[in-house]
Amino acid sequence: MRLLIALVVMNATEMLAQTDSTQTLRYTVDVVETAVRELVDTVVTRSGVTAGSAMEVFVHDHPDAQWIRSIVARRMEERGIPVAVGSAARADLDVVIMDVSTRYQPGPNPDSVEREVVVKLETTYRQRRLPLEAKSVRTVLGRPEALATQTTQHTGTHAVLPEAPSSLWNDVLEPLIYVGAAVVTIVLFYTVRTQ
Repeated sequence: MRLLIALVVMNATEMLAQTDSTQTLRYTVDVVETAVRELVDTVVTRSGVTAGSAMEVFVHDHPDAQWIRSIVARRMEERGIPVAVGSAARADLDVVIMDVSTRYQPGPNPDSVEREVVVKLETTYRQRRLPLEAKSVRTVLGRPEALATQTTQHTGTHAVLPEAPSSLWNDVLEPLIYVGAAVVTIVLFYTVRTQ
């Protein structure tokens, strides 16, 4: 009975630990959206735009332009600034997407990668350039988590993971153990069968 209770408690604890670890993972879409929202906050602060003043926004051509435009408009409207989509000639706020990308580098462990999500925008408010620092967020993730947290919906939210480094175990020992186990199984099968 004690063993059964111990197993149930261990299983419940393990499930809670797994739930907590998955909740801390941030999807690349969320990282990009947070970075764009922070850049919009910086633009609003530097431009001196106040709540209630209408603004036309134009986002230049980019594969993710429509998505970025929607994030910009949503954030401005949350701050009380009505937004209309403008043309390049009439826009109050002109946004050029310089870089929205996800990159992976080998991580500290063989089964991990370092994900870097970069968002760099150039903005002009009423013919005045507003310099913005690029936002870069680095996170170390396991390979399965990196694959699970990226999405192919937008070009800037996914990338190819680097090859896993080879090791003595993967290259030599593991295949030898499998081949050895197969040989032993076959030998045992025939020796038992012949007796």
